[in-house]
Amino acid sequence: MADLDPALSLAFTLRANAGAYALALGSGVSRAAVPSGWDVLVSLVEQIGATRGIGPSDALEWYRGEFGSEPRYDDVLDKLTQTSAERVGLLRPFFEASDDSPDEKQPTAAHRAIAGLI
Repeated sequence: MADLDPALSLAFTLRANAGAYALALGSGVSRAAVPSGWDVLVSLVEQIGATRGIGPSDALEWYRGEFGSEPRYDDVLDKLTQTSAERVGLLRPFFEASDDSPDEKQPTAAHRAIAGLI
């Protein structure tokens, strides 16, 4: 007798026990598709530094000296934007494909596998 595909067995278990399971995933699961939060933070700090003539390799150190603290995602966004709409506009290019590169930032095999469990 043939065995069931383990993914099918898992799908039945998940459906029969709705709400009993959760996936604990880190940003690495999406890293092949979109940048991590750290990557976004570093890019934003580099962009801020560039307005002051600071090169990318010195941007984090410059930020620490300029603002007296480690750069934090929420703090940097607060410095650059005032509304949630502004945040969306600032962050959109990091997470959505552009008209020039429509194949960028698409779901990966990991995303499809997770969706397949549903």
